[in-house]
Amino acid sequence: MDASVAGVSAERRRAPRFNRRADHRIVDARIRPGHGAAVLDVSARGALIETARRLLPGSTVDLFIKTMEGEIVMKGSIVRCTVTQVCGTAIRYQAGIAFAMPLSWLHGHG
Repeated sequence: MDASVAGVSAERRRAPRFNRRADHRIVDARIRPGHGAAVLDVSARGALIETARRLLPGSTVDLFIKTMEGEIVMKGSIVRCTVTQVCGTAIRYQAGIAFAMPLSWLHGHG
């Protein structure tokens, strides 16, 4: 049965995703001007993050990524942002970021 008929979307990712720290080597991430972000998964072309900040789809962001080897700033565009948790007055969001340029150390993976 065709995936579109069955209601299952076809895989559209152009690069493999890494969700384990041992694979992507990211130890910390922040969104300019310094808001904390947890990297849920990452590829050479983008990342899924969780943050307390609402990020508007279509907006551009700078994602500061820290690894054991150093730091890098990745420019990108927010492609989606959804509320994932509401607890009292605290709200958590998951946002998808499409990088403007491939993430250098994952570039060979897609």
